[in-house]
Amino acid sequence: MKLWRILFGLEGRIRRRDFWLWSIVNLIGYGIMCVLLMRFFVDTALDGSGMGVQWFHNLTIIAAMFPFFWIGTALNIKRLHDINRSYRWWRINLIPVLGWAWTFFECGLRDGTPGPNRYGPSPKGVGDHEQVFE
Repeated sequence: MKLWRILFGLEGRIRRRDFWLWSIVNLIGYGIMCVLLMRFFVDTALDGSGMGVQWFHNLTIIAAMFPFFWIGTALNIKRLHDINRSYRWWRINLIPVLGWAWTFFECGLRDGTPGPNRYGPSPKGVGDHEQVFE
């Protein structure tokens, strides 16, 4: 699967390894973006030139956060597909602490469905015995 589809697509399945790798990269990128935005906004607020444009700051932060949110959601949905669950299970993340813990164990620690399932072939290539012997 191409990187663009891994990070932004909602179809298919990904392995735990890819889920963790890209989730950590996404988190680091989000942290760097937050530090840069806060540094910029604090500097403009302290020198007096940024007063009165708080709405612009809020809009910029929301716009900058959206790609990181989308990437996290896409990774989560593809991991749910790998364990043969619908994308609707993503909504459990809306439950603070309990939902996050469930997602950590289900998406982060549980092995995917061996072989193909309704969301596509196994990302590990497991269960594709027909192709091996053809």
